[in-house]
Amino acid sequence: MPRDTDMTTLEIVRDVLAPLNDFTDALSGEKETISSVLPLMWKIRACTEDEEGDRPLVLEMKHRIREDLEKRYNEHDLKMMLNISTFLDPRFKSTFVTMEEEVKRELLLKADTVMLPMEEQPEDSEDNRGAADATAGKRKRTDLKHLLCSITSEKKGADNSGTRQDSSTSTKTK
Repeated sequence: MPRDTDMTTLEIVRDVLAPLNDFTDALSGEKETISSVLPLMWKIRACTEDEEGDRPLVLEMKHRIREDLEKRYNEHDLKMMLNISTFLDPRFKSTFVTMEEEVKRELLLKADTVMLPMEEQPEDSEDNRGAADATAGKRKRTDLKHLLCSITSEKKGADNSGTRQDSSTSTKTK
């Protein structure tokens, strides 16, 4: 009998963590992912929302995942950096940005204090890599691109249906 209980627990853990595996796979090996963090966090929160009929262990796991995300990404400067990066990414613009007005003010301040160079920069030698280098890691970038397109479409659908979920808003349980 205890073995059946353990398998049930393991199956529950597997079922709760399975959707998060896609994010881990897509991000592993990626070098430029900062603008993808808010869309991924939105999706993780959506995957960990409490559902009617969830077992107590499932509810506890989902709660702890959301709580951990909130704790890790709660610092204002980090939130600002993530929001700016996501805002500047043409794939997302303001779809996942939760601090849009503050981001715009910050960008305007930075634009006023930075002089952009007028001359063109030399071509980056990394653009001239061999075919073998271009092929290496292509699967991971494609996977992330596909995942982010899917998340963006899902978020826009959620916004249009009136169930907007901000990535800065999480379920807080005390």
